[in-house]
Amino acid sequence: ARSRETTTAADHRSLQMATLQYYVVRHYGRTLMHGARYLFRALPRLLTVWLDFGASILRPADARSTRMVDRFRTANRVVANLARRLPAYNFLVVMAQLVSRICHPNEDVFAVVESILLNVLALYPQQAMWQLVGVQRSTYAARAARCNAVLAKARAAGAGDLVQQASKLTDLLLALCNAVPARGVTTMHMATDFRALARSAPLDVIVPLQRCLTPAVPDAGNGDGELALGPTPVPASQQALHQPFNSDLPTISGFDDAIDVMHSLQRPKKITIVGSDGHRYSFLCKPKDDLRKDARLMEFNAMINQLFGGDSRARPRRLRICTYAVVPLNEECGLIEWVPNTVGVRHVLLRLYSAHGVSVSMAQAKALLDAPGAEPERQFLDHVLPRFPSVLHEWFVRQFGSPHLWLEARSLFTRSAAVMSMVGHILGLGDRHCENILLDERSGGVLHVDFNCLFDKGLSLEKPERVPFRLTHNMVDAMGVTGYEGAFRRSCELALGLLREHRDALMSVLESFLHDPLVEWSRRTTRAASRSKETEGLPNEHASRSLSAIRRKLQGSLQGMAPLSVEGQVDELIQQATDPKRLCQMYTMDEGEQRSQRHVRRTVSMLGACLATTSAGTVYLFSTYGPALSHRLGLSSSQSNVVAISANYGLLLSGPLFGWAADTIGPRVLSLIAAVGSFTAFTALAYTYSGAWQMPSWLILSLYMVLVGLSAQSANMAAVTTTTKNFKQNRGSAVSLCIAFFGLSPFVLSHVNTVFFAGDEPDTFGYLRFLSFLGLVTSVAAAGCLTVVGFGPSRYASVPPGFVVDRPPSSSSSSGLLSDRDDESVYGAVKAASTTVREVGEGSAGSSTTAEPAPVNVASNGVDYDTARDLGGWAYVNDVEARLLMLVLFLCAGIGIFYNNNIGTMVNAMYYSSTPHPEARTAQRLINHHVAVVSLGSFVGRLTIGIVADMCKRIWRLPRSGILVVITACVLVSQLVVISATTLPSLLVGSACTGLSYGFTFGFVPTLVS
Repeated sequence: ARSRETTTAADHRSLQMATLQYYVVRHYGRTLMHGARYLFRALPRLLTVWLDFGASILRPADARSTRMVDRFRTANRVVANLARRLPAYNFLVVMAQLVSRICHPNEDVFAVVESILLNVLALYPQQAMWQLVGVQRSTYAARAARCNAVLAKARAAGAGDLVQQASKLTDLLLALCNAVPARGVTTMHMATDFRALARSAPLDVIVPLQRCLTPAVPDAGNGDGELALGPTPVPASQQALHQPFNSDLPTISGFDDAIDVMHSLQRPKKITIVGSDGHRYSFLCKPKDDLRKDARLMEFNAMINQLFGGDSRARPRRLRICTYAVVPLNEECGLIEWVPNTVGVRHVLLRLYSAHGVSVSMAQAKALLDAPGAEPERQFLDHVLPRFPSVLHEWFVRQFGSPHLWLEARSLFTRSAAVMSMVGHILGLGDRHCENILLDERSGGVLHVDFNCLFDKGLSLEKPERVPFRLTHNMVDAMGVTGYEGAFRRSCELALGLLREHRDALMSVLESFLHDPLVEWSRRTTRAASRSKETEGLPNEHASRSLSAIRRKLQGSLQGMAPLSVEGQVDELIQQATDPKRLCQMYTMDEGEQRSQRHVRRTVSMLGACLATTSAGTVYLFSTYGPALSHRLGLSSSQSNVVAISANYGLLLSGPLFGWAADTIGPRVLSLIAAVGSFTAFTALAYTYSGAWQMPSWLILSLYMVLVGLSAQSANMAAVTTTTKNFKQNRGSAVSLCIAFFGLSPFVLSHVNTVFFAGDEPDTFGYLRFLSFLGLVTSVAAAGCLTVVGFGPSRYASVPPGFVVDRPPSSSSSSGLLSDRDDESVYGAVKAASTTVREVGEGSAGSSTTAEPAPVNVASNGVDYDTARDLGGWAYVNDVEARLLMLVLFLCAGIGIFYNNNIGTMVNAMYYSSTPHPEARTAQRLINHHVAVVSLGSFVGRLTIGIVADMCKRIWRLPRSGILVVITACVLVSQLVVISATTLPSLLVGSACTGLSYGFTFGFVPTLVS
């Protein structure tokens, strides 16, 4: 009875909640029908409640849930009716929220979402298309599928030409973003490097400026954040007559030929679009960077500007945030509107300190703070600050000549810094060094850029950030005699008070992250789980935790404290931001020192990779000890061949397993696995040879050799994976050097056998024990050196004046493994990929979805040089070009492996048949000599092929994949030489040719597919 009462009470509460949600939707809708004054507060909340209501209703039906479903259906009809009656431009301000729920699991909800999107596309296709292009080219198949379905209906409704133009433009801009310029190149040319993009203009697509994408809503505010408050609201029936955009919005008329390549590590490109109005508009093309964070933050800031504009206290103080357009093209690339007439605070300070004769050295500051026996706080106050006096106020004096302009600029600086300090604290915005804070040279206002470090990500850095926002002595000095106690504090209190007052509306904008999770959040879950969530439209747990932290801050809670008043929260934040104990713990290493440390770590890691491949090279030494082992154990020729080939089976068949392990558990663990396996295998072979361990069957010996192959592959994958991730620009040369030691190892170790173990009575037992300890020592040493260094976080990259954002690169992919396409063909391949329906092997269970388009990587002349796709698992096996590559590798490398395993038998047969009085010692030395020649040829081939591959791409402008033809020809020639050999000297030439061609094959393929 008690259980039934509890169930009844729970059902009643659920029904009450459903009824409440219905009335919330209904009354928010009535508010919107009476005018747009509260559009930015009501519409996001209405959508959040309605969308969550629809997701919660998906449960098995019973008597109680049937009544809840009725409530939901009524609420759904209210929203559908509202979508028909409200002006379509109202929904442009919440497009990101709608698009983030495009994979909503409730079909009734999605039908309404789709109708809203189609209505907006029909009336404002220019603005809506720029919102949808990032989803159309999404790497999540389900999102791309639903977006393409919406666009297909839009085409049928008459927007076909614009959709086609926008889709093609997106693909061409993705190609430009992903293009990798050669080292030292600072300027590229549209006419020669990106011919298809240059020829695509003129277009009917508008230039994606902020003023072109943001609608002007009646009685809700204008583009500057100032509200035009009338005596009465404008009802929805009259709003339909309003024109939210100017009639002369510029479309894309062409592109300037010059493309500036930035000096930062990922080499973004600045392009200039020529508008139909004759003006030129600059944009930054960012490669491999999830700009959805920046786009959401700009929407968040735009809503804050509307709130400030509607407040009688904030409006006279001109509290607002400078925003700019951010257009994601997919989850990894995008466009950022270039902000002119700005200069970084760091550049201003460096010039001012230089004028005062002050040398700025972060290394000296770090040395002072880390002085032995000294308290960092006292060192900071007594030695560091006096070396760097406050000089930022001088910039305002020099930049703004008249007292009136100077006072206005200083006031705007103080208030804009206060607003962004509060917004940055709420969002957990870190990485606020002086290169990410810009000054407007015309007004003195503050502009923040590079929003990669959001959601308290700075707290998890190797050296965590200790302050909530940037308020150093130079910033305080520029605020005037009152410092932060005057306009800064009051502006902070006003800004934070408004943020806390309207927290529900602000959270509605940020809640789109729950359903459109960032790439970095998705990477923390397994691929299957991530795609499953994407398909089902479920929230992301990492996004939920981040938004919960934001909600607590908006309620006045700081870490370890009870909720505070607005004034108390501001006071605590200012105290933390100016606390010397926290400031002295901030990161002090400059860019040069950081780059130097990364260089040292990368060099040490390369040394570890060479040690690992040296250990892996022991897999090719069977010919040096195999004949003696077979003779001692009485193995037949067939049995000896099976034992020898077992090592290669272990080596080659375990490649996919250890490749997955390298990405999952890291290279160091793999190197330790190799150490244990190598030591165990060679120790077992040694004691089996000596007779201490009785061998029941030659099959057991084969298992020992399989373990040798497994250990070699484990060490090899640890080395190659680390090297390809550490060296992006010259990975061919780097990988070839690493793999060259794989080939050089048999050469060196066979000579060690000749010198130390091949006496009158060859000491095979001692040689095998030597190999066991060698594998153990080198692999353990490699484990201590191997680390993926990468290219450092964005906080250490230099941002020149006017540069908007800078983040670390990630590896780019392209449209094919072996094919060469110009940029026109790349567009066709991407377009075809976006409409191909296939089964995704690692996606949701058995779902057939639209395949995500493969991002392209086009080099500087428009030709696809880097021809590798990001394939894995069965997707790689099922790819036609991947199969072709595997076939070439099987034939070319297989010949080399077979020759390595049988060179001892061939030399023995030729030597004993041609020598009247053969000696075992001489035969062993000849075998070692041939193994050494094969190894040396393999070393030279592996080393040179990587360098040649890089030269083909960077200097000769030829595709790397064409080298496969040359390699195949070399393999054919080497085997013709071996077949024609009748004497040991001629066989030696064949060994050299085989080793060289085998090195070409083995060294080139990792460079091509990495």
